[in-house]
Amino acid sequence: MGERLAHVDMARGLAVLWMIFVQLIDMYCFMGLYGGELYGMIKYINWTSMFFIIVGFSVKLMLEKYGMSSFVRKGILRGLMFAVIGAFLIWWCEFNVSSIFGEVVASIGINLIFLTFFTYIFYKTGKYNFIFFYVLAGVMLFLDLFFKPNEYLNPFWLLSFMFLGFSLASLRNKKGGLITLVSFGLAFPVVVANSDCLIRNVSFWISTSFLTMLMLFLMKYLQKINTVRQLFSYFGRHALFFYFFHYFIFKKLLLMTGSEASFPLMESIFLSLCSILLLIALEKFRRIKEMLRLSSSVRMRIMNLISRVSMPTEEGLVRRVWENEKAIL
Repeated sequence: MGERLAHVDMARGLAVLWMIFVQLIDMYCFMGLYGGELYGMIKYINWTSMFFIIVGFSVKLMLEKYGMSSFVRKGILRGLMFAVIGAFLIWWCEFNVSSIFGEVVASIGINLIFLTFFTYIFYKTGKYNFIFFYVLAGVMLFLDLFFKPNEYLNPFWLLSFMFLGFSLASLRNKKGGLITLVSFGLAFPVVVANSDCLIRNVSFWISTSFLTMLMLFLMKYLQKINTVRQLFSYFGRHALFFYFFHYFIFKKLLLMTGSEASFPLMESIFLSLCSILLLIALEKFRRIKEMLRLSSSVRMRIMNLISRVSMPTEEGLVRRVWENEKAIL
């Protein structure tokens, strides 16, 4: 597989935009979004599970594209890069986390290394198919429930989503993918109706997994709309940059000015929307050199056209000379 899948990039782009919007509200609003009453509105549309399912999906695609040896090298290097960036953000933005697993980018990097290692071991032993990775996802979820680690972004919890994404990538061209989506869809209303808490549990895992699979499924159809595909796929391909940018710039400015978590809810939503529009504007004008080159080309064509219209032709010059001589005579 030599090319990227547009709908995977689009799903990642939608997840990063949703994440930035909610986290900007949390930065601006004095109400404290995480763990508060407002969090109940977004608990089932959680970008964390979206990202880790898409990471697992992308790991499978990367393995098919590069082969095992290049895959291991790229997976480890990418994981280390994410971990370093996450550690920098913890220091730069003064995150109140107990370990590096508490920051999502750093956690993606560390768990990506774990997933690369597990994939290498399983593929070496020949034990790899979508059912096997589904079982691994269930095992990781059981270990999370059994040991109950303190960190929300712990390896058990997130590797369960990664293994699920890996399995979905194996089924992307088969009917099994649709069967899986329908199965999760049937379980979705049951677990939502019976879920009475925000802690890590099976109902939360099923519901967020279903919504992520539904998002991937819908993006296959939305990718036919050219504008939508270009916008969301660009954010998806540069998800790390936009995540880093919105924390590196917005959060640091709020910390430096002492205005973090000091605005009412509606003002916070308005400021968050303005911040998102600013990011979209940066995306729209990212090809400034191409735009300048195009405007230069158009300007040259206009100048050539004007010169042709204003410049007298040879026939016109001859006629003008003849008329002048006739007037003299």
